[in-house]
Amino acid sequence: MKKTGGWLAVYALEQIGVKYTFGIPGVHNTELYDELNNSEQITPILVTH
Repeated sequence: MKKTGGWLAVYALEQIGVKYTFGIPGVHNTELYDELNNSEQITPILVTH
């Protein structure tokens, strides 16, 4: 498995016990949201503006 910046960010969030994230997925954070969708510990909550 290739480790990306998104993988590292999600790994760090899991280590400190984060259960939810809030944000707007876009072209600049695609890797992060890909990894958040793979996480069994973190639920991404999508918001609008």
